[in-house]
Amino acid sequence: GYSNAVYGGLQALNGAIVVFLELPIAAWTGRRSRTGMVALGSVLIGMAFASLAVATAVAAMVAMVFVWTLGEIVASPPASAFVADRSPDHARGRYQASLGMMFALGGVIGPIIGTVVYEHSPVALWIGCGVAGLISAALALAAGRYPAPAFPARLDKTVDAPGT
Repeated sequence: GYSNAVYGGLQALNGAIVVFLELPIAAWTGRRSRTGMVALGSVLIGMAFASLAVATAVAAMVAMVFVWTLGEIVASPPASAFVADRSPDHARGRYQASLGMMFALGGVIGPIIGTVVYEHSPVALWIGCGVAGLISAALALAAGRYPAPAFPARLDKTVDAPGT
């Protein structure tokens, strides 16, 4: 029931928080476990959106945007670094593209599923976002239990030998 200006202001707040806090928070997360930071960010994002089940005042939504944005900042750089750690040098771009495609896929499927769920129960949608954040955190922590694979060194393409 709020105006477009309120919605736009909340979106602008997200961008402003990223501009001012991305670098200091990225420096902080860079010294910590990548999967731990992805898990923390996932919990923050999920809990922020879950708070919309009860948060109806603009001030509460401002707090929600702040927490959700912190979650994004905490999780995104370590997630990309984790994917880079798990990819062979020659396929790093493909691995990063796959990560990007998962975000794009969520941007396409999420609104479709979200509006269907919201139509039946807005509270179920927001609680579902919180549950998804917790599941994501658990999966990130589980992924951290496995060491990065050791990839064999690639031969230089200039090697002139049979079979290369």
